[in-house]
Amino acid sequence: MNDDLKPLFDSYRPELGDADEYTERLQRKMEALRWMKQQADEQRRLFRRWLVVAFATGAVLGAVALAYTLMHPLPHPAPDASRLLLVLQQLRPALVALAVAGLSALTAHLATGSGRVAE
Repeated sequence: MNDDLKPLFDSYRPELGDADEYTERLQRKMEALRWMKQQADEQRRLFRRWLVVAFATGAVLGAVALAYTLMHPLPHPAPDASRLLLVLQQLRPALVALAVAGLSALTAHLATGSGRVAE
């Protein structure tokens, strides 16, 4: 097998370009790489900032919702109320907190532009 490849490698004579041109191309590529790294770092900082904002918003709204549900208890349902209604009334604070957490996560996703394709 090595004998089959030997003529191929023997006939290969790459052209060596100008050293200055190579250095210039390398510098342009390095500058582009630095710019891309800077943009990625900036996006990470923005993401962290919006994540903290979304977390704080969710925590505040969750605390307000929990306080509201504790201060305004539901009246007892009629004795003939369905079992599902009783369970939903008992789970109301958890459902409100889940809705607030979902809205907070959606806010973070939309604010950071996580769904966009990089340009």
